[in-house]
Amino acid sequence: MIETFKHYRDFIKNALDSDRFGRGSRAQLADHLGVQNSFISLVLSGKQDFSLEHAIKIAEFMNLSSDETEILILMIQRDRSGSQALKKQFQKMIDRWAEKRNEIRNRVKRESKELSESELNEYYSDWLHTAVHMAVRNEHLKDASMIASSLGVETKSVRHSLDVLERLGFIEKNKNGW
Repeated sequence: MIETFKHYRDFIKNALDSDRFGRGSRAQLADHLGVQNSFISLVLSGKQDFSLEHAIKIAEFMNLSSDETEILILMIQRDRSGSQALKKQFQKMIDRWAEKRNEIRNRVKRESKELSESELNEYYSDWLHTAVHMAVRNEHLKDASMIASSLGVETKSVRHSLDVLERLGFIEKNKNGW
């Protein structure tokens, strides 16, 4: 979520103002960082910057993932940079991280498509659909006949399950198989 913010200050303000931290969140952060409340105010108003050491402690305080921590560090480095060229370089690094996270998020969205009750019924109506679904994850099972052989069923039945799985969005055909 941090990558949706243009500046780390906005991300921190948003997080501190959320219900997650409750009242006195800025004072709690200041205490965690070992700084005065006024320093937090100076940073969040844009008059000062956090150090990289602060970034690590902020990530700990906010329980950020390792990816989010790296983005926070890059944002702070970008904002502390003395030249436009260095700022641009850090921004490119941030953009690459955001792009990578969006790719993963989009892939997960596709994989976690909500199914209707009838689609769920169809998927669970035959044990073979689930078995084929798991079998296509095996890189050695490239086609319907190999899957059928490994499961001890007819190839025609596996082809039907592959069709069902593809229609439901669980699998897709590529040049290497399913």
